[in-house]
Amino acid sequence: MQQGTTAWFEARKKRVTGSVAGAILGLSPFMTRDDVMRSMVRDALGAEREFKGNPATRHGNNTELEAKLMFMQETGLFARETGFHTFEDWLGASPDALVEEDAILEIKAPYGLRNKKEPVFKSIEEQPHYYAQLQIEMKSTGRTRAYFFQYVPALTIKEEGFYRPAMFMLEVVEYDKAWHDQNIPILKEFHDEFLIELANPDKHLKPLRRDMTTDEAVMLIDDIDYIDMQMAQLKEARQQNMDKLIEMANDESVEIAGRKLTKFERLGSVDYKKIISEFMPDFKDEDKYRRASSTQWRLS
Repeated sequence: MQQGTTAWFEARKKRVTGSVAGAILGLSPFMTRDDVMRSMVRDALGAEREFKGNPATRHGNNTELEAKLMFMQETGLFARETGFHTFEDWLGASPDALVEEDAILEIKAPYGLRNKKEPVFKSIEEQPHYYAQLQIEMKSTGRTRAYFFQYVPALTIKEEGFYRPAMFMLEVVEYDKAWHDQNIPILKEFHDEFLIELANPDKHLKPLRRDMTTDEAVMLIDDIDYIDMQMAQLKEARQQNMDKLIEMANDESVEIAGRKLTKFERLGSVDYKKIISEFMPDFKDEDKYRRASSTQWRLS
């Protein structure tokens, strides 16, 4: 069945899928375990989908065919379309294509790299949520090898006369029995919890936010938007003036009417996360050293 069709959505209902496995395991930067639970319960009961896509997902969908053609051109392998595959009665996945007799293809089009002149791809080791997705896709299809193909389309900047051809990074991932032995029971436990939540779904069906649309609230939002616009314009104007002063200073520290314009070098910050990953690769207890949390608000 074709991905995105009604039949495809129906087949996915009540199953843990490859795309959410990483979130269930606490590996995803995009969603949490609770997000997955709420989404699965709502989907199973036919409630309105709360996530309807964003620029990143639309970019991925629009780029997939182009990326698939590039994969076939570069590897000489044929990637044939496929649908939803299942394992037992609770797990499933939809790889982007099947390759040869024993492999799957998963395509990613990193949204943050689309306008980079020199894009730098992250390896699969740096993206454990995608590693989880590949493993579940192999489990569901019964295949033992995955091609992980990251792709950015060609970039043209007419104003600068700049052109960068399409770029890609291809990695081959093998079926990881140790990973499955450790994580399949965790995913199955989550599915068992889902069935319990499905019998008591009220909290998942309530709106996440109360509607507070009043004249006063709308006026305050409009004021905030106006202030944000003014701040952005002032920040841009300040930077333009600074750039002119720096150009006039001719790469020297200067004094202007009692004010000092000083050139200095600032050391880059220390990447402590990288230090830990290189010298303490087995370190897992980050929460033990985390400072106290605080409540904050974000207007989006």
